[in-house]
Amino acid sequence: DGGDAERAADLEIERAICASVGRGDDGDGATTTGGAAVGSSGSEPALPVGVRSYGGGDEDEALASEARKDLDATVRYISESFRSLSRAAAMASAENGQVKNDDDDGAASYALPPELLTSVRLLHHLRRSALLGSGPLLSADDRAVSRDLFLRMPLEDGVGMMAPRLWRCRRQSSALPGEGSVENDESVAGAVRATMEPFPPATLALWSDSTIACDAFDSLFVWSGRDAAAPRFDDPARRTYCAEYLRSLSRARFPSPQRHFTLREGDSMSRRLVARLAPLHGDPPEEQAESFPALASLSEGEAAKLRDKFRFYDPSCGDVSFRRWFWECAGGGGGGGGGLGLDGVPLWFEPE
Repeated sequence: DGGDAERAADLEIERAICASVGRGDDGDGATTTGGAAVGSSGSEPALPVGVRSYGGGDEDEALASEARKDLDATVRYISESFRSLSRAAAMASAENGQVKNDDDDGAASYALPPELLTSVRLLHHLRRSALLGSGPLLSADDRAVSRDLFLRMPLEDGVGMMAPRLWRCRRQSSALPGEGSVENDESVAGAVRATMEPFPPATLALWSDSTIACDAFDSLFVWSGRDAAAPRFDDPARRTYCAEYLRSLSRARFPSPQRHFTLREGDSMSRRLVARLAPLHGDPPEEQAESFPALASLSEGEAAKLRDKFRFYDPSCGDVSFRRWFWECAGGGGGGGGGLGLDGVPLWFEPE
């Protein structure tokens, strides 16, 4: 009886303390804070075993930073391992008296297996996306939901969440679409005949005479350049085609993506699209052409005008191009000459 009385007195004291700090009591000695059960000390939520408490924005940014560092370390390890294996293979060939050909010399100078180039580009997009990127890209709650979906989604949807897909719409008269393009059927775009030419999801894909469609999984964009309003480009028809094309791709998608189908060059809301694209304008012109061969079709004046759109770029903000990020991860050049190479193309840039 004495023990019961003492316990009752303790509970009364605890209720008084909880009331003084605005906490409730569930009647059995455990209190609640915002609906979460806490222990009798009223200090920490009683989370399931193995579940870590979430501390809000600061902790979210700290965890995202750690994830980005893990990605960087993984890329560096892959590059170092590949170069070590290439050097070992070259030394073994020399010891055995085998004659090396040009392909062997080229393979030994690469910083990354060409087969992994696409995957590493996806990692670059992932680390700067709303899932892991720094800055107020999404609220903490929206970010948590997006990450949960990313871990649960099928592979195809997960890849779509990592990097946006971009197309340039080209109006067709009677000619068939060229190689590498995608044509919608009449059920998608009515009587309009057009091709969707895949473009890299990079800032220099925003040509002033083009109509662009972008699928960023959670958002769909249709963007028109300033010169696309000319009658010869038939921009309204191309914009309609792009919108229907994106709707056809996302018809069964969950959650349903937001639609931004009225973007035009110079609009303030165009930043929603530009922020999703890799900052290719941060590379030297010769490397831009290597990453995006279609730039060679522009005249010198057109190319200069395109680059001038992004003249206020500041790489110190942390949002760097793919090549600069890769070299920062891989640890710089491979010794001598023009550095290392990706997918058979030499890289002339080495970080300072």
